Amino acid sequence: MKFSLSSIAIWIIVLACLTINFSIGKFEKPKDVIKDDVVIYYQYLPLIFIYNDIKFEKKYGEGSTKDCIFWPMYTPEWKSVIKMTTGLAILYSPFFFIAHSIALLFDYNADGYSQPYTTMLLISTIFYLALGLYFLKKTLNHYLFSDTIIAITILLLGLGTNLLCYASQSAPMPHVYLFCLISIFFYYTIKWYQSPTIKNSLIVGFTTGLTTLTRPSDGIIIILFILYGISNFADIKTRIILFRKKFFFLLLIIVSAFLVFVPQFVYWKIATGHFFYYSYNDERFFFNQPRIIEGLFSFRKGWFVYTPMMLFAFAGMFLMTNELKKLRSAIWLFTFVNFYIIFSWWCWWYGGSFGLRSMIDSYAIMALPLASTLSYINTNKKILKIGFYSTAIFFIWLNIFQTYQFENKVMHYDGLNRKLYFKIFGKTKWKPEYDEAATSIDAREAKLGRNGIYEPAFPSASFVSEDTVFIRSLSGGFLTFDSTEKKFGLFSTNVELPGENETFILKKLHNGQYAITGTNKLYVSANLAKNGEISASEREMRLWETFTLIDLPNEFFAIKAANGKYISTDKNSLQLSAKSDVISDSETFEIIKP
Repeated sequence: MKFSLSSIAIWIIVLACLTINFSIGKFEKPKDVIKDDVVIYYQYLPLIFIYNDIKFEKKYGEGSTKDCIFWPMYTPEWKSVIKMTTGLAILYSPFFFIAHSIALLFDYNADGYSQPYTTMLLISTIFYLALGLYFLKKTLNHYLFSDTIIAITILLLGLGTNLLCYASQSAPMPHVYLFCLISIFFYYTIKWYQSPTIKNSLIVGFTTGLTTLTRPSDGIIIILFILYGISNFADIKTRIILFRKKFFFLLLIIVSAFLVFVPQFVYWKIATGHFFYYSYNDERFFFNQPRIIEGLFSFRKGWFVYTPMMLFAFAGMFLMTNELKKLRSAIWLFTFVNFYIIFSWWCWWYGGSFGLRSMIDSYAIMALPLASTLSYINTNKKILKIGFYSTAIFFIWLNIFQTYQFENKVMHYDGLNRKLYFKIFGKTKWKPEYDEAATSIDAREAKLGRNGIYEPAFPSASFVSEDTVFIRSLSGGFLTFDSTEKKFGLFSTNVELPGENETFILKKLHNGQYAITGTNKLYVSANLAKNGEISASEREMRLWETFTLIDLPNEFFAIKAANGKYISTDKNSLQLSAKSDVISDSETFEIIKP
């Protein structure tokens, strides 16, 4: 059986990812698989099919069911809800069911978190990677790229970008799965315009819906479908006529995309009482200040800094010829909107990741201009070919080496800066000085649309006195913090005798303000990004953790937070928050020394 070069290229990428996984022992480390965001995406499956507890009504402790971990968010009514939507869990599910069968048959813990489950999750990433590359190959074939160009394109994407990291070291995060879905979607978009059949319509609709359900911002792929092949204003009129003629098939696309969302609507209704619910709470977009320049060129996570191979893809958007010229408008608009949305998110650097992981989803589209660049280079002078391929090989080495650095903690997960980038360049071993040189990130500041760079407000030496106290609300009881979910939210409680959770340390600063710590040794903080919610949750004291005591008659006090609001006790939930402009019984407190 004879394999084409492009098929061999796919196998090379698959084997490279497996080699990385085996070399770092990924298959033997279940806790390195279901972690970070994967915990949230994945938890639908064990909660529904093993524990029958989609509303989080049972109590779980880490290790109570063989290291199972559930991370719910909370509604204003304190109902538990899963933050991420169900799309990735749907993609995981065939492999979850295989793993569950293996666990039951071969005496593993059938808890959703033992080795069969994590192994199958890693295999699922490889499967979707190969499937995505296969449909990418078919798309490039359609545009008559030579098999050699297709093979090189696949190798440059698979070895020279952070697709490699997220198909191996950082699997099973959602980006490889989305790369696969968008690859299938675009191939069947081509097929739909060739022949708008029921099959093609259903696949376009299903992949659009599942892509959006997995990562809602990726719903902008619909731009590619609507503008496919449009290169001038005359084409727009022709497109409208086509859509009118093929309305039935468009309706099929819309209905099939909608049906994908039905499980999500049902879940939200069960969990929150609403068919639609925004589960990201205080996380939001800042469309008035997109961080596009930082997102592309900064040393924190700049796309072109950590994935310079994509400079060739970006250049290729100017080099698309023949039939590909008709895609320019669609790809340019898609790319601009993608940049705008991605870099308007409060966490535009996307947390602890190698490079700009949120861009991986679009590589199935960016492969077209990348292949166009290769075609241009291969028809040009030898010196240009030598320069290009030498640079491409360097970019591949750089990507593989930095993936190694990221795995071995040499590359800081989210605090990189220019000085640190060059300090670690070429280094293979972690040193404490690397972490010390990293930029500290303040997520709470970023959630307000600021730069998110940590700046300490006060040194710890600025305390002039410290007193152990109980604090009683005039409208409730003694203040306490809830440690059951490690959220440490502050409430008023009706306990008669205050205990450990009702004990606080009141620390006075030189400027007359106060800081407060609980017995968990964490600072009481007014979360300005979360409607002033008060919690004993911060390890360090900054502006957010300072308060002003306002003297009231009869030795009572009001407490003003850094946002200028008074701390108030909610009469229903008894939760404390800094959001009142006036002082009433709900804003009045008594400080009692034991």
